[in-house]
Amino acid sequence: MDLDGDTYVLGKHDRELPRELQEIEDLKLRIGQARLERFDDLGKLTNLVELDVMGYPSSSFTALRSLGRLRRLAIMDFPHATSLDPLRGLTNLEELRLETLPSGDASGKCKIVASFRPLAPLRKLQVLRLAGVRTQDDDLSPLSGLTALRELALGNLFPQQQFAMLAVKLPHVQSSFLAPFLRLHGYPCHRCGGEKVMLSGADVPNPKIVCPTCRRKKFETTVACFDRFKQECEA
Repeated sequence: MDLDGDTYVLGKHDRELPRELQEIEDLKLRIGQARLERFDDLGKLTNLVELDVMGYPSSSFTALRSLGRLRRLAIMDFPHATSLDPLRGLTNLEELRLETLPSGDASGKCKIVASFRPLAPLRKLQVLRLAGVRTQDDDLSPLSGLTALRELALGNLFPQQQFAMLAVKLPHVQSSFLAPFLRLHGYPCHRCGGEKVMLSGADVPNPKIVCPTCRRKKFETTVACFDRFKQECEA
């Protein structure tokens, strides 16, 4: 075990959680590729206020259910867990990051969980990053009540109507796809030299990356559809 500032760090040579961690007030812990023999022992660290995990090995987040003091939880890569239900009681969370490996984003792969409904009670969240994660129900409405959010990261993995709905419910939130399109800076059109955009919505027919000038009809039609969904939600 090492110490990085005020954060305790477990690495690949650590096989178990040191007992002294239970005695540290307001514990901050980072687990990076540690091969813990009993990962579920994390549930004993009820003094945790911040937890970062690189490579969550368990098929369930049940071990985290008792960590009610957590203010920050970041998990990069959780290949086996599919339900977020154990997280619904972590109501002190201000920052939650559940993300896939960058290599997965690049290959177009995503992590599928059952639903975002367990996140609805987490009303203190200010930062929510779910990059590379989609749900079986394609429903973003559980996030619509998280009015303390300042930053939301989602992949372009949900229907256009869902992004439009969330844009209405959370107008103050910074998020790439809560708009009809995302500008791709530094990605010029090879025909006209104009800046390309990515159209929001997994259900928008390919190609989603288009030049607004050269593919004007598709661009304008998609934007109009997004705006219509917003108007329907506002009605």
